[in-house]
Order: sequence, then structure tokens, then C-alpha cells
Amino acid sequence: MEKIGKGAITLLWAFGLLLPFNGKVLSAQEHGTHVAKGPLGTVEFPVSCTAGARESFTRGVALLHSLTYEESEEAFRDAAARAPRCAMANWGLAMTEYHQLWEPYAGPAELQRGSAEIQRARVLKPGTPRKKDYAEALGVFYDGWEQRSHAARAMAYRDAMRGVHERNPKDQEAAIFDALALVATAAPEDKTYGNQRKAAGILEPVFAAPPDHPGVAHYLIHAYDNPALAPQGVAAARAYSKIAPGLPHAWQTTPSTASCCSTQSSRRVAKDSRACRESAKRFSAQGSIETCAEVWSHGRRGFNRKRTCRRQAC
Repeated sequence: MEKIGKGAITLLWAFGLLLPFNGKVLSAQEHGTHVAKGPLGTVEFPVSCTAGARESFTRGVALLHSLTYEESEEAFRDAAARAPRCAMANWGLAMTEYHQLWEPYAGPAELQRGSAEIQRARVLKPGTPRKKDYAEALGVFYDGWEQRSHAARAMAYRDAMRGVHERNPKDQEAAIFDALALVATAAPEDKTYGNQRKAAGILEPVFAAPPDHPGVAHYLIHAYDNPALAPQGVAAARAYSKIAPGLPHAWQTTPSTASCCSTQSSRRVAKDSRACRESAKRFSAQGSIETCAEVWSHGRRGFNRKRTCRRQAC
């Protein structure tokens, strides 16, 4: 399956028209943890801000995991307005400027804004070692950005995030952001897909219980978005389209998959796509199938689409 640039996602299934984002976040507070549920999935990221700020913060994190950066920024700004001394709201704002899976990478304007927000978070002094860990890990990406390349800063953040995960082994979000950083820094020339495999190894146990966190399913799709691992991403892709159905990225993101060999498998795939249904009809008797896909590439103003097909021997 053809892959267009870093951050391009191949789709086996063609979905309908763009879905409007009109979902609500249903919140619950238990043992200091604020939970966002509903069309955005389930996210737990405990922060010690006011109740209103916690709701907005959790919504921001959920949106962040679906690369919905503008809406995520709005949520974090609301959290900061409700609790001006909530350092993690500024961490969230800095995160919205670092689009790890997108090209082009952050330019001077984004880096200046992100750097200012992370400095603000440091000034506010996050109240726990865990929260300080998050702020300092992101700080290494922005510190001295004028003198360092994007690749150097991204790898420094990856290594710092790995430390956050190791020091907070029970923190689900630390694991998820660790995995994302691995995928984001994967070397295109590495055809063993070492970083992607490591990321999947972190995410799969979280995905299993329960599989309704938007970031887990989403980043598994990105980890498996290569010819060697693509078939393993089907479950995550199907789950993600249900986890956050109100977000366009949830149905635009589905892995390229190596499809079917037997007539029975061909029939199963045929249910998922009209293109594959026609292909299965033509090729299953010959012991091969044509996999049709749509390739979506991220862009600052939306998504670019290209449809490709490939005939495969079984």
C-alpha cells in the first residue's frame, strides 16, 4: 500500500460525509480523577485544579489525542481561565503547538507560543512530581528551539517522556504519550519498525482493558500504519471509529490492511467496502484480491485524499 509522507494514513473503508462535532463531555469526579466520556472516548488525567477547570482540561486532553488541536486549545484556555494557577492547563496549551504526527513541523510562531506556555507552567510550579515531570518533559522540546533542529528536540522529548512513564508506571497517560513520542520519532528508513513495535507493545495492554481511550486506539493505528504491521491495526481502527464518532479524524483514520485470502475471508472484507466487495467478486476465485484504500494526509487546513488499489496474491 502506498504511503504518502509522514503522517499519511491509509483507509481500507470509505466512510460517509464529514460528521459535525457536536458531542458533549459527560464528567465524573472520583478520587481526584476527572473523566471525560461520550463522543470523545474515556480519558482520565488527574489534575488538582477547580472542578470546572478539570472538566475543560480533560476535554482538552481527549481532543488532543484525536489531533483536534484548535478545539483542544479552546478547552485548555477555558481551563486556564477558570483556574489561572493551574499549571497543567498551560502544559496543555503548549502540547497543542507540537503536532507530533504532522508535517510541516512547528514553525517559529508555534514554537514561540509553545515555549511561552511551558515557561508559564514552570513559573506556576506544578504541584506534584508527576505534573512537574510532564512539564519538564515537554520543556526539553521547546528549550533552545532556535538553536536545535526539530529532530533533535523531538528525540529529546521522546527520551524525557520515556522517563516520565518509567517514574509513573501506573499512569496511563504517561504510557500513551510515551508511545506517541516513539511513533513520532520513528526513522522512515527503519524497515524493522522498531519504534512502532515498541509503541504497540506499550499500547496493546492498555487497549485491552477497556479499549475506549481515543489516544490508545488512534496511536495504535499510526504504529501499525506500515506494510509489515498493518493487519494488526484493524481492531484499533474499528474501535476508534466508535470511540469518538463525532470527530472527523476518527473515521478518516483507518489502517492499510493486508486483506483476505480465502473466499470466506473475501466475503468478510466485502462487507466493509464497496470497492473491496467488487474486488473480492473478481479475484477471490483466482486466489487473489485487490485491496482498495483511500490515503489521507494531514494538513493544516484539512485533509488531502488519494484513492489507491493494489492486487495481492493470497
